[in-house]
Amino acid sequence: MPGKMQLQPHTDINVVLDQLERVVRWSEEFQLVFVKCNHPVQQEVLRRALLARLHDKRVLEVVLEQPIVSLLDEITDRWDPAAPSQAVCVYHLEKSIKYPTKSFLTQC
Repeated sequence: MPGKMQLQPHTDINVVLDQLERVVRWSEEFQLVFVKCNHPVQQEVLRRALLARLHDKRVLEVVLEQPIVSLLDEITDRWDPAAPSQAVCVYHLEKSIKYPTKSFLTQC
């Protein structure tokens, strides 16, 4: 039905945490994973739970308060080569994604 809001299926946070932990623990090479969470309270719960599961790993957390040009620059600025991180968590990356405007969409 047009205009009717579609409910998203419930996501079990433990399934998400299991998958994220598996990527960090079992990866021998670089892995890039994106997780979107639109609810600040749930995002914080997920963040704390993941860090608790990875308590034995070095995790670099990057919080992006403003839009950025280069994620690599942001990570490099915070990277400690003496103790390299085994995982990098980036928060608020969506602030740097430019979504097409309505006028752009009508031109295509």
